[in-house]
Amino acid sequence: MMSPLRNWIRIGSGVGIEFDGADLLVTAVRVRFERVAVSDELRIVNYASRPAAEWGAEYAAFLKRLEMHHLAAYVLLPRESATVRVLSLPPIKSSEMDAAVRYQTESLHPYAEDEAVYSWTRLDKPSDILVAITRRETVDQLTALFAEAGISTACFTVNAAALYSAVRFLKAPADPEFAAIESAAAGMEVYGESRSRAVFSAFVTGPVARMEILTRAELRLDPDQVFAPLRSLLPPPGNAFNELDGSEYQSSRCYAAALCAAAPMLALRLNLLPKELRQNSSRLLFVPTVVLTALLMACIIALALESRWEQREYSRKLKSRIAQVEPAAQRARLLELRTRKAIAATQQVDAFRLRSKADLDALDQLSKIVTPPGYLSSLELSRSNAQLAGEAPSAVGLLKALDASPHFRNSSFMQTIGRTKDGESFRVKTDRQGTP
Repeated sequence: MMSPLRNWIRIGSGVGIEFDGADLLVTAVRVRFERVAVSDELRIVNYASRPAAEWGAEYAAFLKRLEMHHLAAYVLLPRESATVRVLSLPPIKSSEMDAAVRYQTESLHPYAEDEAVYSWTRLDKPSDILVAITRRETVDQLTALFAEAGISTACFTVNAAALYSAVRFLKAPADPEFAAIESAAAGMEVYGESRSRAVFSAFVTGPVARMEILTRAELRLDPDQVFAPLRSLLPPPGNAFNELDGSEYQSSRCYAAALCAAAPMLALRLNLLPKELRQNSSRLLFVPTVVLTALLMACIIALALESRWEQREYSRKLKSRIAQVEPAAQRARLLELRTRKAIAATQQVDAFRLRSKADLDALDQLSKIVTPPGYLSSLELSRSNAQLAGEAPSAVGLLKALDASPHFRNSSFMQTIGRTKDGESFRVKTDRQGTP
């Protein structure tokens, strides 16, 4: 089942280049969601025997006429220069997949280790890995050729990867097992898929009957399997966007490469061109970045405005609530003030009542300390201290008795003890404690 997201990323323009014998075939397409149109095609005749600048200028004029001069092309490597295989690997971690594929590819090509360039990609079935291998010399020669001609390239891929992606460009195949052919001047292009073999792509010469037998054997298809036209599996061009758009194309392979270039996110990521030489110049590639940046700025502005609005709204609600409770708060403050005054008055009355009791307790305590035949001749009581004078048989222990009392402390003689006929005279000052 195709994801709805594919409809939104299926938009753009692309250029595909195919090596067709001694010629180069160029196909330009435009894609808008489910509308596909072939803008035009160009055949560069005998490119190898002509100066690269000459046919490069022809290519540049072709793209300029179509207003596609900013695009980088997807190039199909010549079939004889690439080895394509499908590997079936057990479940492996993504971080270990590249090492596993590298180990497998060492036995798939006759080149020295430093001469081989390979690329791989997963197919619909995760255990199926499509691998393409070519010589480094081939990549270097093609890179130099297109650079000399002034042609921007984004991908060097193979027919199998381009056709596999193009077959699924609009929707998945209805039947998981199929075979298709397309006639060419020198033979027939054969492409098929089955449960036994995920991808099969070949260019066959000879009788049609022999070709069909070989293809059925490779794909393990039923003997009565019908071969469909290859074009019937690809998105049909139509719904032209302008007078340059057409509905025909010469090669399904070049058309498939152009579709992959128009929507690279939908194509298999199989690319033999070194990363540092890839040129992605499609203007639509910047659309997601621009849109996401705009959305991010909008979110930041919205958050800032929302924060200010929330603060104003909170302040407004807070002031409204304060205005509602202000009369009650004023009454509460008045009641609190009255309560404090009442408590202070009550405490003052209670303290005044306690003074008399404290004075009586102090007198009672003094009567217990100064006992007959001793007596007091004078007594002065204040809130903080007491001064007493009198006579006692012995005045030496009087200070200790006063300090031991719960009512007095810090007792001291105001003058020296005097001698009388019946005992000793004294004059004492002491501090009161516990007096309210």
